[in-house]
Amino acid sequence: MSTVVIDEISMPADMYFLILEDTEIFQKKLVQTLNNLGFTGNITMTDTVASALEALNENQPDFILSDWNLPDGKGIDFLKKVRANEQYSKTPFVMVTTMDSIDDILDAVTVGADDYVVKPWEEKEMAEKISSAYAKRKK
Repeated sequence: MSTVVIDEISMPADMYFLILEDTEIFQKKLVQTLNNLGFTGNITMTDTVASALEALNENQPDFILSDWNLPDGKGIDFLKKVRANEQYSKTPFVMVTTMDSIDDILDAVTVGADDYVVKPWEEKEMAEKISSAYAKRKK
């Protein structure tokens, strides 16, 4: 099994990512970032909270990346639903958003986000956030 190692954290390269992002340019950048980091697993791209919940019920992701502001709701509400389900209690979850106030960050972490990335991001920063979130949940 091949792995991706970031900051001494070893993760399966074939992790399945569920991404909730409604802006095409950021959808592409997220996929490109994951590919550049060496992740080779499936990626399900969703652009609404409803479609993300549907995808969640179809296949259990190994990792979730979510925007905050979406056409049909808020990423933080999706996060609350994910964390309310015991099945996903160990799934790493990173908010990826333009919302950069301390209050927003604290709100996300309080309800279960493992980390928080402000758009636009640098690849190194995203790598660190992914490895940190993975390490927190996969102990």
